[in-house]
Amino acid sequence: MTILVAAIILWLTPQELVSGEANGNAQAFTTMYTILRTLQAKPDMPLDTSEALITQVIAELQQLNLSTAEDSLYDQSFELAAEDNQKPEEYRNHRQRWLDIKNLIKTGATEINGLKLQRPTASFARQRASAIINRTLKLAEALKQQLKHGVKEQAVVDELNTALYGSKKAIDKTGTTTFVATGAAACGGNDASNSKAGLTFAADLVCLCSKSDGNSVECTGTALTAVKMDNAANAKTAFEELDKKCPQQAKQKASIAALLQAKQLFMKTFRRTPHASATDKNILGGGTKTQCNGGGNGNCVLYKPLTGQRSLT
Repeated sequence: MTILVAAIILWLTPQELVSGEANGNAQAFTTMYTILRTLQAKPDMPLDTSEALITQVIAELQQLNLSTAEDSLYDQSFELAAEDNQKPEEYRNHRQRWLDIKNLIKTGATEINGLKLQRPTASFARQRASAIINRTLKLAEALKQQLKHGVKEQAVVDELNTALYGSKKAIDKTGTTTFVATGAAACGGNDASNSKAGLTFAADLVCLCSKSDGNSVECTGTALTAVKMDNAANAKTAFEELDKKCPQQAKQKASIAALLQAKQLFMKTFRRTPHASATDKNILGGGTKTQCNGGGNGNCVLYKPLTGQRSLT
């Protein structure tokens, strides 16, 4: 698969079912439709408060910094003046902020950690405090610039849509981004090494439930309508038909925990006792089939061999 996919699976009791029986792919279909609903769900995003916290710290350090500054700086009015364009860049950048802070100091109503913000009298202690606060402020400002923001929600949505539909992040109605040119290529054919299975989740779902006449009973127990994988247009129609058959999951979220759990459960859906001639093949569904093409050899997905890390390629 292109990314880890998510699900909390109502795991059906494993049973040996023969290809062609009603509900023959029930266990695999249950897994796939639950994953589908998670891919379509809103991401479960952690609340990132790091930037807000460091911004608050910087604001407090700026207040302390001005309160301990040399008289030559503090005693300035900081009001907008015609000659401001001749003053240093630092002054121009901070003038308004310094004015606001000076007003806070004068009113004496601002507290930092329970202590009132005030102007200390001139002393060696104030001079040393000013140096330490100024250095700390510079470090905090540099840290804010380096702060790595968490992944944005839209970036997660894009990844989920890429896994579901392909690089266009939306279903490709006529091209080959979501559904490749033929069922044999999309579903794996008879050569696992050249299989395109796993390119998109949408294609895999259609492969699992499609056959030549489009009325398979293996996924849903009753005959489907026009679920074929012979070309992109028909595959799109098939996916939309299957989407309607997939139960909705109340308050479903695409969480990290669900992603990790789904990876394990997805791998368990492969046949544990495949046909003798397919012992080295990773086939989802299909009973005793050894090849998958969405047509005469439908209702299954043939993936590439496992990697050394025991993951699908």
